[in-house]
Amino acid sequence: MGVEAPFRPSDGWLLWALVGIALSPLVVIASATAAAAIWGSAPSDARGTVDSISQLINVDGSTRAALLTTTAILAPVLEESVFRGFLLPSLTRVLPVPLAVLASSAAFGLIHLTPRDFPQLTALGILMGFTYVRTRNLLTPILIHGAWNGGVLSILYAIAAGGGDVQELLRSGL
Repeated sequence: MGVEAPFRPSDGWLLWALVGIALSPLVVIASATAAAAIWGSAPSDARGTVDSISQLINVDGSTRAALLTTTAILAPVLEESVFRGFLLPSLTRVLPVPLAVLASSAAFGLIHLTPRDFPQLTALGILMGFTYVRTRNLLTPILIHGAWNGGVLSILYAIAAGGGDVQELLRSGL
């Protein structure tokens, strides 16, 4: 296996991870836009996944490092092992692959217990499920998931470091 193997268009796990990372913001924006068009905007008091961690943004450095480690490394490894490593292959035994990807992605969206973010999380799950099916390498969705979580957290840290009020931005519908 040569150095080019992770970058092969057919099954290169690293190439597909990079494609997934690049597509993630587009997938989230498209799914949020579609959900808003179908159901209208979420109530201002609806909570999402970011709300649950936003109170930890303005804390000491060691807490920030622990939060980043948890959200960008530990959660992606655990969640992708469950949803793409176990549930998706199990579902493909009884469902066609596209339906198995959709079902495991919906479960991924539901497990976060944030109705406001369900469409976006399900869409990300579909993207990660597709890349897993394409590569058969769990590192692919783990990297996409970790980059997404780490990117969101880094943006929140940057907003807070610039003097922005993350809580207020969330209340205003960021």
